[in-house]
Amino acid sequence: MQNLPLISVIVPIYNVAPWLPRCLDSIVGQTYKNLEIILIDDGSTDNSLEICQTYGAKDTRIKIIHQENKGVSAARNAGLDAATGEFIAFCDPDDWLSINAYETLFDLYQQSGADICWGNVAYCYADAHPVPEQKLISPKDALRIELDELLLTHFLHVWTELYTRRLIAKGLRFDTSYSCGEDLDFIFQAAKRANFIASTEKTVYFYQVRMDSVSHAPNLLRCIQSSAIYKKIYQESLLLGLPLSLKKIQREFINSQCILFVALLLYDKNNVYLKLCQQLTHALRKNLREILFNPQMSLAGKMFLMISLLFPRITRYLFQQPYFYKKLCSEFQKRFCQHPTRKIYDE
Repeated sequence: MQNLPLISVIVPIYNVAPWLPRCLDSIVGQTYKNLEIILIDDGSTDNSLEICQTYGAKDTRIKIIHQENKGVSAARNAGLDAATGEFIAFCDPDDWLSINAYETLFDLYQQSGADICWGNVAYCYADAHPVPEQKLISPKDALRIELDELLLTHFLHVWTELYTRRLIAKGLRFDTSYSCGEDLDFIFQAAKRANFIASTEKTVYFYQVRMDSVSHAPNLLRCIQSSAIYKKIYQESLLLGLPLSLKKIQREFINSQCILFVALLLYDKNNVYLKLCQQLTHALRKNLREILFNPQMSLAGKMFLMISLLFPRITRYLFQQPYFYKKLCSEFQKRFCQHPTRKIYDE
């Protein structure tokens, strides 16, 4: 594998010491050796930085950037600014890679010439070991996928892809106004700029499911930002004229509105977002048919939403009662915060 192009691997790091060694071992042990490994310590208060320095002392491919805490988007942007590789890849510090992840993705690039090469992902519970290759969220083996077809198949995350520098050189960066869901916005903006995308069913990435992580915790700001990102993507898709995927994107947007609506009822106890809640009530009432026939939403979730939309005062009263509030918070996590299209495997 001599004279292969440099791949810059960007890892944003914040207080992930228990999981970081597994992640770094999976990167430094890649069969594709020509890597530039950029570790951005985003103001960690545990010993994450010390772990980075230990690995950096052993491997000259590792570059360490230390900055005050600015969030994952700013950390990834710092990595993009420092990257010198012909290709860009991302890895989150509590996840890990298959041993030949970048070899697989680069081989796909050589076959296709695509600006984005996409591999499969396996979702694992905490402390699970790597599982055999599974068709979890299966991209079909394809050397050419257009944006419309891509969105029809699935919304992506940045860590399963290999990007050409051509995309990044056009000023593509993460939007730092988002503290969550920023990867969805990034991949959509990247896919818009790409000539086309190639995919493989081979598993290249193992995602650590941590219910204590930011991406899984029920959080009002997260729900607001997630809904804003889906709205942005839906509006841009309308302008781009994407007939194949538009129905799916609309459904994802309505789903995000449903989640936000319930989150506001549960967590906005002081009615700070009362106007937003009223706007959502009006918008969702117009989309009752979409909610009723949504295959991704459980029957209990649909019934709960209907009651909340049609009888908001009764719902708010029930939410104020400790027993119902505790029960509904639990159901909210179960019914709305999990992703039914994702299959999660344990050993």
